[in-house]
Amino acid sequence: MFGKDEEVRLVDFGLAKDTTHHMKSYAGTPYFMAPEVLIGNYTHKCDIWSLACVLYMLIAGDLPFSGSSRTDVFKKIKKADYTNLPHFSDELQSLLEQMFTVNPDNRPTA
Repeated sequence: MFGKDEEVRLVDFGLAKDTTHHMKSYAGTPYFMAPEVLIGNYTHKCDIWSLACVLYMLIAGDLPFSGSSRTDVFKKIKKADYTNLPHFSDELQSLLEQMFTVNPDNRPTA
């Protein structure tokens, strides 16, 4: 969202949780879900994936994972099947590749 001061603001922390345990509840916007959320066993590393989705949208103006059905979207998410657009810098493409790592153990932390 954009605030009155035209600064970008991230919102909707209603489901936020500070925990060191694995979580199992399935909630959120499907387009932003990490692969491990889809199988119902995830940690805070899923937030890095979701942040990559937001970053992608801010730069590309489109969703990184889309399809004609929820099943199509989930298949792409599970394989990290997104498109690196030609106008993405090498640095941005590298960052997205790291953040869109399917195995959360290999995904960077904040």
